[in-house]
Amino acid sequence: MSRAAQILQRLIGAMFLVAGISKFFPYLEDPYVVLIAAQRANADGPLALLSDFALTGAVWVIPLVGAVMIVTGALQLADRGPFIAACLVQIAMMLMFVAMLRAAFPAIWLIDGVIALGELIVIGRRMGWLR
Repeated sequence: MSRAAQILQRLIGAMFLVAGISKFFPYLEDPYVVLIAAQRANADGPLALLSDFALTGAVWVIPLVGAVMIVTGALQLADRGPFIAACLVQIAMMLMFVAMLRAAFPAIWLIDGVIALGELIVIGRRMGWLR
């Protein structure tokens, strides 16, 4: 894998690690407020049930998401273990975040889209599909 792809992999891993840690410190990022905004924005739409579920289950949803982000980010930084699976989990999480948060936070399309593209580039380099 090229040096640029390794840097990209570690950058994404560090972002997920920091984002996961921030889920446990509301003064860094308050995910409960984000879930409230998503629930309000999706109240009359097709994602209302998902938003309601995430908000009512915030006591376990937020720590679960944070823990998954920490573990997958650490796997990318360490470049060990089920690396491809960690990337795919991160992409799946970003798809869920975009679906649920797009009405409340439109910039998520761009932010998570760029990160997902980076993930796909890293996977492609790792698997030998991209040069």
